[in-house]
Amino acid sequence: MSSGYPDFDGEVEEHWREAGGSVVLDSHGDEVGKVEEIYVWEQAGTVHLLHVSGEARGVLVPVHAVTSADEAEIKVEQSRRRIEGAPEFDPSDVPDDETRRGAFQHFVYADPPGLGG
Repeated sequence: MSSGYPDFDGEVEEHWREAGGSVVLDSHGDEVGKVEEIYVWEQAGTVHLLHVSGEARGVLVPVHAVTSADEAEIKVEQSRRRIEGAPEFDPSDVPDDETRRGAFQHFVYADPPGLGG
């Protein structure tokens, strides 16, 4: 796992290259925060987590929640309540296996096989 793009040396899909700072919209189209960083699974060059900072704190949102992404905004299928209720994420650390599993579990997505632990 990378500490996030742009430190990642591999390639990720184009719409993720400029994702930092993008507005995140919940399932109702309301702004819930901004993308601070994306986390890439290095072996596959796949984005799997977004660090989203909201009004009070930051959380990790699995990329599975994304319904659309462009240079300006990222839309997710989760509600504001679900996002704001996610475990707080300390951005000084790279998400470990337990943190990643907790994010996937909170948002009710299966933890992708092959991401470790």
